[in-house]
Amino acid sequence: MRGLRHYLWEQAGLNRWSPAMAGKRNWSVVRKYLLLAVAGKNAKKMSLEDMLYVPEMFVGDQKDRIAQRRTEHLARISVSESGKPHFVLVIGELKEIATARFGFKLVIKHLPDYGLMVDEKTKKRIEKVFASELEIWAATEGTHLMVIATASLSAAGIATVQEVSMMLANESWIPFESLADNALLKALATRRYQKCLRYNQTAKHPIATALLTDAERGTALYVVPADVSSGYQSELDTLI
Repeated sequence: MRGLRHYLWEQAGLNRWSPAMAGKRNWSVVRKYLLLAVAGKNAKKMSLEDMLYVPEMFVGDQKDRIAQRRTEHLARISVSESGKPHFVLVIGELKEIATARFGFKLVIKHLPDYGLMVDEKTKKRIEKVFASELEIWAATEGTHLMVIATASLSAAGIATVQEVSMMLANESWIPFESLADNALLKALATRRYQKCLRYNQTAKHPIATALLTDAERGTALYVVPADVSSGYQSELDTLI
């Protein structure tokens, strides 16, 4: 899930930054380029376009039409051409994890009237696996917590989460992993760079935080955690 999310973010160009982009990225722009990113791409012989739902920007006086389009879109992408049900892929920004009448739900921004249902086991797994992301998101103003999830759709149209992954992004929707990562990206606000994404590498392996693209030579910038092992440092030295 994380690898797919990073792939789509990179294909959409949302890991690239130029000072000219300042103030020009909002959810409508992010959504547009994510939808363009899935065009012509398949997963397990299925078109990603026929699986993906990215909520459109919510507008209060258009909520009924937005809800109708959502219902129609989810109904269409939740079954194959043969009529067999399959999971849908949802990408959105987390607003909160709320208590539902039975169980819990992920409340996604721009989906105020449609929660993604999660059971207690899934909720606990989210809180354990993404404890750091949830903590940073809660404490850091302007941070977006992006969700990518597979969900099954019931006959009544209710979406229940099966698998989920989360990613922090700064005010400009550039992904980051830690507060130190975020601090470096803020310092690069007047530079052009590409944010390096981890895909399926674990945190035990070093990767560059960013690659400067406005330097005469491509320059990789690394943030080294304070508690790294000697093995991490050795691998980093090899990379450099």
